[in-house]
Amino acid sequence: MTTNAAADMAETAGTEPEHDPAAGSHGWGVRLLTALVVLPLLFIGLMGYGLSPMALDSCGPDDCEALKRSLGQAQAVGLGAGLAAVVLLVVTWALPSKRKHRDARAVVALLAVAAAILCPAAFNNPVG
Repeated sequence: MTTNAAADMAETAGTEPEHDPAAGSHGWGVRLLTALVVLPLLFIGLMGYGLSPMALDSCGPDDCEALKRSLGQAQAVGLGAGLAAVVLLVVTWALPSKRKHRDARAVVALLAVAAAILCPAAFNNPVG
């Protein structure tokens, strides 16, 4: 073996390959699990967003100002969280299946789930 070949082997021995098939074979599992958790939560949040104006049916023109203000805030938070969850879910699927992106995929997946939980939770605010 020549000295150049030995130096090349020593140089590449400590590095991992750019695409390791074993590392990327389970990358879809996190994505699928995230989608299976996020999509039903977004559906529940969308139902809350659509049904929330019905809370104002019994209000007159001068009544329920606190409820109207609270409902407007809940709709803004719920809609913002839903849009953030959709964007983060797309980012989760868009990240490559390489080992170096594994931590980023996990963080983005957790953020997507957190935003999706906030979406229906925004409409669970009793105001008297």
